[in-house]
This record gives sequence, structure tokens and C-alpha cells, in this order.
Amino acid sequence: MFDKIQLGAVLAPIVSTAVVKILYHHLGKEYLGAEENKIWNQARKTVLGTLNQYVENRTQFTLTNRAKSAEFVGSVDMSSSELAALLESKGYLQGILSGLKLRGSQGSNGIEAGSMVYRESKSSLIPDALAFHQVHVFWFENRDGTLDVYAHYEYSSLNPVVAWKHYRAVGQDPARGVERVRELLP
Repeated sequence: MFDKIQLGAVLAPIVSTAVVKILYHHLGKEYLGAEENKIWNQARKTVLGTLNQYVENRTQFTLTNRAKSAEFVGSVDMSSSELAALLESKGYLQGILSGLKLRGSQGSNGIEAGSMVYRESKSSLIPDALAFHQVHVFWFENRDGTLDVYAHYEYSSLNPVVAWKHYRAVGQDPARGVERVRELLP
């Protein structure tokens, strides 16, 4: 019986529950906005980038993944902090549990410059932090000062009921995410 239980299926709800408790109960979502993008993104680059190879070699998980062309929303002439502020004004928060996104070469333009998510439960009984789905938007800085923006719609990484689906990218919908984010951009 126990040989059929996957470690990830057990760990995903535990991790998501702990993160929700820490982020929303102890820290507070006011520390997950646009101003904190540089801090969280640097922490994610350091932790996820450093630990990725170790985790990949020893588990079925990866902490980084590649941006897909189907997720491309468009290019915007904004700074990373301006885009983060725009997204925050529309209800997006830092994507702390998001895997680190990469594209092209591993140079400075190859690692995401920011990652934010939008969660809305659409129920008065379930807080937004525990919504079943999220829109995940992430972006890369270009050499000319513009940003390339990517997005997808997916199960939420914070809801313990669907966290394992999130980590396996079950039901991930790039087209729906692109459509939702495109509506927000200038």
C-alpha cells in the first residue's frame, strides 16, 4: 500500500499549508507586493537556482523550468518595478512558490526578473489565498530596456487540495493566462 504513495503527493499539501500560514498569518500579504519584487525574486534566484541540481538529482522534482512560446503575452516598454506595481494594482501578489523560469541562454536575460500571481476564490467561504486556480505571470528583462511578459492559468500552489496538481502542471492553460494578462498591459 505505501509503495504506491508518492512523496510529492504527501509533501505538496504540507508545504502549501505551511507557506500559507507563514505568508498570510505571520508575515502578512502586505509584504508580497510590487515593492518586494526585487527581494523575493533575488531570494528565489539564489535558493531555487542553487538547489535545483541537487533536487533534480535526488527527487522527481525540479525547481526551475523553461518559459514556453505559448505563454508569451508580449513585450512592454516598462521597468520591472513598473510592471510589478501595475500587476499589484490589479490584485497580483508575489509568486513565492513559483518555480524559477528560464529562457534562452543562462545570462542575465535568461532568468526571470519577476513573478506574480493572481488568486480569486469567488466564494465568501474560501479566502483568495486558498483559491483553486491562479494566473501566474512572469517576465524577463531585454537588453533594450523592455520586458517580455509570459503567463499561464493553473491550479494554485497555495491550496493544499490542488497543490500536487500545480507542481505537476496538470491542467495548465497558457492561452487562458495569456488572455487574462494581455487585458492588463498597456
